Amino acid sequence: MTKAEETQLHNLFIKFKNEGKSLDEIGELLAIDIETLSKWDRSFEEETSKINSNKPPIAQSDITGIDDSGNYQYSHSISFNLSQLEGAKFTLQRIIWGIENNQPENEFQIKAKKYLPVFENYFSDINMSFNQETQQISFKYNLNSDDEEVKKNADEAVRFYGQVYAIESVVNNSRLIQNVSTDIFTNTQNILPYGLKRFIVKNYEGINYIEIQEPFPIDTNWIFLIGENGFGKTSILRSITIGLIGERDEEAPLFTQSVENGIGIEYFNLNKSIIHNIGFNIERFPHLACYGPSRLQIQTDQTQNDVAKKSTTTYSLFNSDGILLNIEFELLIWFLEKSHKFENVKQTFLRLIPYLSDIEVNVPSRKVYYIEKEPTEEGDIYTPVLFEQLASGFRSIIAMVGDIIIRLFKSQPEITNPSELAGIVIIDELDLHWHPKMQREIPQLLSQIFPKIQFIVSTHSLVPLLGAPENSVLLKVNRTKEEGITVEKIDIDFQALSSDKMLRDIFDLEKYMSDAKQQAWERYTRLKSLIHFEKDETKKLEYIEEREQLGDKYKFGL
Repeated sequence: MTKAEETQLHNLFIKFKNEGKSLDEIGELLAIDIETLSKWDRSFEEETSKINSNKPPIAQSDITGIDDSGNYQYSHSISFNLSQLEGAKFTLQRIIWGIENNQPENEFQIKAKKYLPVFENYFSDINMSFNQETQQISFKYNLNSDDEEVKKNADEAVRFYGQVYAIESVVNNSRLIQNVSTDIFTNTQNILPYGLKRFIVKNYEGINYIEIQEPFPIDTNWIFLIGENGFGKTSILRSITIGLIGERDEEAPLFTQSVENGIGIEYFNLNKSIIHNIGFNIERFPHLACYGPSRLQIQTDQTQNDVAKKSTTTYSLFNSDGILLNIEFELLIWFLEKSHKFENVKQTFLRLIPYLSDIEVNVPSRKVYYIEKEPTEEGDIYTPVLFEQLASGFRSIIAMVGDIIIRLFKSQPEITNPSELAGIVIIDELDLHWHPKMQREIPQLLSQIFPKIQFIVSTHSLVPLLGAPENSVLLKVNRTKEEGITVEKIDIDFQALSSDKMLRDIFDLEKYMSDAKQQAWERYTRLKSLIHFEKDETKKLEYIEEREQLGDKYKFGL
């Protein structure tokens, strides 16, 4: 077991401990020996006791996992069980605490300072509610004084707090995802470090409202989106991307938040779930790579500086002229530095492309050469060629996978082997540029090479689904004038799928032959049912009649 694998299992142990599972249950789930479990358990209990000693009752610290060095990580929170009156006092105090860096007080802070003493000195209780539909506030309260001046101040204080209460109610209800969902998985050994769990999108690029309620399994490597052209697959991929990183990618705006629209996502992060609601403070997800349909152009010596803005994480998905990071620059550097990355990345490409025999660096010319071979047992070697001379399908694989490797190496600098990289990769039109055989093989190949990466992709082709790994997720995207873009999760057994069933049931292609061929096929099917009864005179006559109608043009092998 590698150090990274042990860390991941240890983090799962902590997650299950926090969920209240027994050591026996955890041992069965993780398949870890009792000695290791006992050691982790003693350490966990000691750390839990230590971090929560001498803490005030409302403060809570929880162990959330360990880092790569084995140090515990924590989340700190403050929990309250306050009456509405005490909650009002706390809210006003929180507004006052918002004064920072000696900046001038704003109007809310001035009024909070004025009315907090009124709540502290004269209110015995308060009850307040806010109707989201009518935008009306209702309240009742009792005072410990009959003084008219106190009553006047109390009325002003309540009306001010009512404004604050209404604003916070609107803000809280505008969070599309508010609560963490349950983790769903089949095998604990396959749980990914990062993975999308669910999403909600409102009023974005033709989407009125879509919501995935049932969370995706956190051990699924592939989420496929299928649907006709113009149905909104790209819009969904873009909304997921925005949910992961926020409204901007470096200097480029991706989304303009308003009252009418919104994006919320929940994703699994190492051993806990994180919720992002756009418009609220979110922490950008760093281990992300995104690709639109155009992914053949990579940076060159001449363009590297000029097109930096076209090489950002999301540019390719949102624009048609994206330029991918140049893996050849990196291969050259790693080769000269004698870094393990060179050999590891080279082997990655050789596994991905069976027609490649080797990748070599010519130091004097600073060029990378690709050596192709015959797809036969002899495997005759061809003359070395440059990237531009490769077939577009091979260039597409090298350019995109190279870009993935560069980006995730940057976010995980301690890693030298692509197989250890973790993150989320989003690809629009996965099947583009590839022969059907490669389309079928690419999901399995990418999962074998990047076992810790989740791929979220759209496709127009049924072929990648034929090669989808077990436990993949399929989302069918539809679009109508009345409902706009909608998404339906299709429950299927990928291992039992046939191309015929997929065409009819998933791609809605009820008729995929010409009328003449369809009729001939039906006659052929009829003949097959009759051919075994030639000894029966009645069946024989039927067979002869059908055979004559079929004729020579559509024999289908008979």
